[in-house]
Amino acid sequence: MKTIIIAILTVSGFWFSSLQAQNVVGYVFEVDGNNQRVYLPGVNIVWMGTTSGTASDANGRFVLSKTGINTTRLVVSLIGYKTDTVELK
Repeated sequence: MKTIIIAILTVSGFWFSSLQAQNVVGYVFEVDGNNQRVYLPGVNIVWMGTTSGTASDANGRFVLSKTGINTTRLVVSLIGYKTDTVELK
């Protein structure tokens, strides 16, 4: 199985220690044989233990609401790829 890489760019302009922010923004990609990023559309990103989530767009970008969420873990999945858990710190 292939592995998905997730890059969290910002948490509404605050550092990760400030998880009271409203949104998490990032990109989902894999690295190809030429060591180039290939951004992945349609990847599911869900807060662990909840049904609150989103999917990445055609450019692999996602925006995920943090409002009312009490976890710092994301579950990232796409058919044909290994499901992964990401801890925001």
